[in-house]
Amino acid sequence: MEHPNELPLPDANDARVWFQHGQAQKVQALQLQNDPLAARALLQQAIDNFSHSAQLDSQPAAALNQRGSVWFLLGDTGQAIESFSRAIASDPLYANAYYNRGVALKTKGDADSLRQALHDFDETIRLQPTAKAYYKRGQTRQLTGDFDGALADFDESVRLNPQTASALTQRGAARKLTGDLSGAIADQDAALQMGESAQAYYHRAGARAEAGDTQGALGDYGEAIRLNPRYAEAYNRRGALRFALHDLKGALADYDRAIFSNPSLAIAYNNRGTARHSAGDLSGALKDYDAAIRLDPAYFLAYVNRGAVRSDSGDLAGASDDYSAALALNPNYANAYYNRGLAHAEQDHFDDAIEDYGAALRLKPDMLEAWLNRGLARASRNTPEDQRLALEDLRYYLAHTDSSESEDVQKIVRSLERMLSR
Repeated sequence: MEHPNELPLPDANDARVWFQHGQAQKVQALQLQNDPLAARALLQQAIDNFSHSAQLDSQPAAALNQRGSVWFLLGDTGQAIESFSRAIASDPLYANAYYNRGVALKTKGDADSLRQALHDFDETIRLQPTAKAYYKRGQTRQLTGDFDGALADFDESVRLNPQTASALTQRGAARKLTGDLSGAIADQDAALQMGESAQAYYHRAGARAEAGDTQGALGDYGEAIRLNPRYAEAYNRRGALRFALHDLKGALADYDRAIFSNPSLAIAYNNRGTARHSAGDLSGALKDYDAAIRLDPAYFLAYVNRGAVRSDSGDLAGASDDYSAALALNPNYANAYYNRGLAHAEQDHFDDAIEDYGAALRLKPDMLEAWLNRGLARASRNTPEDQRLALEDLRYYLAHTDSSESEDVQKIVRSLERMLSR
């Protein structure tokens, strides 16, 4: 392709010219979308020029801020943050430097960086309360779980600039998280009236699915994918809906496309593993859960699901290890205690099984299966006290279930009653 003409060298002692030269190189680089190597070379030159400008200028904040923005374009968040920080040190009232540093910190994603990003957006809004500053602070608040705060920021962003579809889309997403499904759908409708957007269709689909409009949600995910054929999250969510509708083939196809579009999307591997498990493909499910855990070692649900596959494959010790790993990550997940209890019971480790069923019931007292299986495990120990406790558990189960298993359980209860009456 044809490259832009090289820019003339700036006057070595003129900070303003070095700055303009850097700006021109940055603009040229952004225009070279089809030639990333040439664009990168121009951005590196722009950094040098902004550095020269900052050295020569008695008020270097603008040059340092621009240098930070170029480092950010190059993917070096650390250098970007350092440059923005130097710009702020040079001019503590420079709103754009706070904004840019906040954006860079937000991309890091860890709790401390998000906290610092919120501080930067607070400062930006104090100095220059723009729609985009409220928008970014809203996004950051949403990432920290402050959904009400995020909603308030998106409200203000929309008020300041009512014609910004992205703010409506984000506000709709925040409304869904606060349980306002009709408001969420209305915001996405308004955003889509301004123009088609894969993200707006995606978020409307999520709200429609939660509101029970499964077909409308499937249609919206389809529209999101039509506009963005590599929208991995949309394939994954549509796959989950299809799985819930027992369309196993459609779900597996969507998870395949999600993983093809984004091979690093751990949740898609986990979900495909669940679908493969349901289809009886235990080895395929195990590989998917392995992949999910490799991509996200803190993904506790993938450990739970892999434990279930190992249990079904006869690897009870491996299943117990997976449930233990899940509980180390999330000690409040009742199903992991329950499943580990089942694995212990199958190995005749009844003391451990009873302890795990009890932990599950402390977290989820209405888990009838845990009452049933704790009762059966206690009955297996054959001491009068265990039999008495087993009777209590099984009677509780029978009083709260209409399961087809109840007749067999009633037989066990009658047998226990006879033994305890002797």
